[in-house]
Amino acid sequence: MKRMVGASLLEVLVAILILSLAALANAGLQIAGIRANSSAKYRSIAAAHINDMADRMRANRSGLSYFNLVKGIPSLDPKSGCSAVATPCNAAEMAQHDFYEWTTALSKAIPEAQAAICLDTQAGPANAATDTYASPTCSGTGTTYSIKVWWDDSHGEKIPQIFTTNFQP
Repeated sequence: MKRMVGASLLEVLVAILILSLAALANAGLQIAGIRANSSAKYRSIAAAHINDMADRMRANRSGLSYFNLVKGIPSLDPKSGCSAVATPCNAAEMAQHDFYEWTTALSKAIPEAQAAICLDTQAGPANAATDTYASPTCSGTGTTYSIKVWWDDSHGEKIPQIFTTNFQP
């Protein structure tokens, strides 16, 4: 009986160690799930905003020439009276107004979001490593428009994400 003294205490310590490791692994999985959920949320928001801009561009076909490599978020609405019936806008003014409203809503929905719209001869998925906000990869010619949104989805590591939609109005 004396040889067994302390054996149950050792078993309890081993069980606590195993349970602790399992709890840490579970916490790691929870954190990874939260990050993936956050990433999916921003991707969904970007897709919704891109579709909104595509619809605005389709509604104003006369103003499409304004959208050849336009980017950034304007500080002021260039034509704030576009939504008023008393002061109608021409197609170019409406395009500028739409871009202002769209980028303002995008910047409120996704922190540090940046956007660009450009003509491109080649429709295809964007590459986050080569297609950057500073120099979007667009040919500037063709009939396909690319609407691109970048944001930081790294949780501190500054890894840019990009979501792109190509369409022909």
